[in-house]
Amino acid sequence: MAFLAGWTYRKAITIQHTNVDSNLVDFPVYIKIDADGDIGGNVSDTTNGYDIRFTEDDGETLLKYEREYFNIDTGDCTAHYWVKVPSILAASGAIIYIYYNDGDGTIDGEDAANTWDANFMGVFHLSGSYDGSADEVVDSSGGGNHGVGTGFSSEADGLIHKCQLFDGTNDYLTIDRNDLDNAQDTTIEAWFDPDAGALGDQMRILARYYSTTCLGVGSSGDGKHYFRLVVDGDLHTIETIAMTDAWHHQVITYDGSRVKMYIDSSKEYDEADTGDIGSYTKKWEIGADGKSSATRRFDGLIDEVRFSDKARVEGWVKFEYHNLMEGDNELEWSGAESESKFTPKVMMIN
Repeated sequence: MAFLAGWTYRKAITIQHTNVDSNLVDFPVYIKIDADGDIGGNVSDTTNGYDIRFTEDDGETLLKYEREYFNIDTGDCTAHYWVKVPSILAASGAIIYIYYNDGDGTIDGEDAANTWDANFMGVFHLSGSYDGSADEVVDSSGGGNHGVGTGFSSEADGLIHKCQLFDGTNDYLTIDRNDLDNAQDTTIEAWFDPDAGALGDQMRILARYYSTTCLGVGSSGDGKHYFRLVVDGDLHTIETIAMTDAWHHQVITYDGSRVKMYIDSSKEYDEADTGDIGSYTKKWEIGADGKSSATRRFDGLIDEVRFSDKARVEGWVKFEYHNLMEGDNELEWSGAESESKFTPKVMMIN
């Protein structure tokens, strides 16, 4: 197995297959570096980590990645990355490598837009302090569906690095672009942690208004999870499962034949339907109900909002949940290896 030319150190990262129910292709794996002294003590660029690279299990084929956060404190590195892994097998998972120390650290290898496959239409990490500036709510997918914040004061600690704290009164985000419409295949999803005192309120986490209802996820007025999707005028909805003040992952998918709804990777709704989900005259809102009046505002934390023009399969939804929610992120790290171990030794014979 080769070693990436020009780099000095690497570690193997095994993506465990326990919660991989079906083979996954081009999956954006969340990689957390947690107070790592080997990386912190040896990276070439201690400010931004520009020398960090990821490869396939051959040790050479570079992988696309997005860097959400990088920091070194007293020699330890803490960082959050998203890495597009070409194949994660249900039978065996996958192995990738993280490389560091190229002796230079001036060339940044990040390629955020291509970290997310072509079916992602919007990826929002929701980090930053929003003041109403144009395109400040950044879409990492490369689709250009940036948005704008209203009413915010500061970011908060989120599920992944930072997120937005919504106060239930003034705060919401508007996604400016309308090309998130999908004729059939679609996935909408969001992570959220509601404030305990607001569980009995009607709140919307992610919504777009349609006729007399809204497409999206949120909470009903009696502390239950809320899902709605309209297909050719038919309303698909569940509002019966209790919500708690903890991080949750809500997902709606539609593939042109079935509507499915998930809470924390558990499929709670699966019904047949055909047709399209219609055109929505209002913009998407995060933390409000999708109406121009921006009512039913959310109280709590929202992180990692995503849209796809593809119905993600159940195995994708399940592994995404465990990759973000579990403490080890479904990853097993090896110790550091050095390039010198792989450099052929020349024996001199007198």
